[in-house]
Amino acid sequence: MVRWPSSTDHLPSRFGELMARIRGRELSLDKIVANEKEFGLQVAANAARVNAKLQARSSGKMFQPPRRDPLADRNIVEHIQRSIKAGARVRFGSREGPLVRRLPTPMHEANWKVLSAEDRKTRKKLKPTDSWIKTMWLPHPDHTGNMLKALSWGCSMSGVGARSLTLHLGDEVIDAAKADPLGFVRHMQMRMARELKRAFRSVKGAVFPEYFFTVEDTDLGRPHVHGGIQLPNEDPAYLGIVREALKKAGGNSHHREAGRQLHMPELETPARWVNYLSKWVLGSAVRHDGGHFAATNGIRRQGRAWYVKARSGEVVLDPKSSWSDFGFVDLLEGLSSGSKRS
Repeated sequence: MVRWPSSTDHLPSRFGELMARIRGRELSLDKIVANEKEFGLQVAANAARVNAKLQARSSGKMFQPPRRDPLADRNIVEHIQRSIKAGARVRFGSREGPLVRRLPTPMHEANWKVLSAEDRKTRKKLKPTDSWIKTMWLPHPDHTGNMLKALSWGCSMSGVGARSLTLHLGDEVIDAAKADPLGFVRHMQMRMARELKRAFRSVKGAVFPEYFFTVEDTDLGRPHVHGGIQLPNEDPAYLGIVREALKKAGGNSHHREAGRQLHMPELETPARWVNYLSKWVLGSAVRHDGGHFAATNGIRRQGRAWYVKARSGEVVLDPKSSWSDFGFVDLLEGLSSGSKRS
């Protein structure tokens, strides 16, 4: 069992170093607590992996990591983030192999310090005209967990209809979701679908939006929804209907009067957004019955198609000129044809 650090305990060194790097930015108490809990859950998952490996070794058996490996998934997503931030284009492949170099300890964690040093060394050798492409292995889509599935959902969205989604919830909605035997995430999925169907009931030929989300729930904060939504057209009236339906699903939030209950800007950096909304996914799952992500069937099909295409080497994530603005390059169109936004 993981013991959460008390207010008198020192923060884990990993987060101490992180806070030291973010100059001029102070973390709130709930963020510090959430970071501690998330780190503790990652340590517990690593410990379980090490224990299984040692038991297999003592019995003379060969240790086989699980085919659906959330630890490897998280490393893949983080590796993508770090590589794009370093300025590399990222391409994927299906040939199985080690993802990244591990730390020289029993912990199942990548040696990010070594990887960052290698990236810096590679960048120094590149000429301005050189194209830097890193190829990463992706597991079979049937063997992926929540992190890679959410990544595929976000990256499959395209056009101005692709939007990020943040929805704050009212007390009555939070209480109902916590009391639902189906779980918090499932309750919100059904509630959002119900309000959207009601809103479009009288609209002839309406196409429902596809979306995915997770519930972020820290110790000191309030549960709220983060996700992505794909609108089928650019009609402002359609967007207005969707917005009102989602606000009703969120209930009487105290953010409503300030106009901050619902935030749906265009989704320009899906990989970065998915990484952000997953930052406390383990700790949040502990608080709402183990649920992680919810998604419509349409976005699941759409995401799987993108994932299969990416895994075959046909997609490149392109950092463009800066980390805050990158899009996607389709290799079938040629690497020199320029990138297109997702």
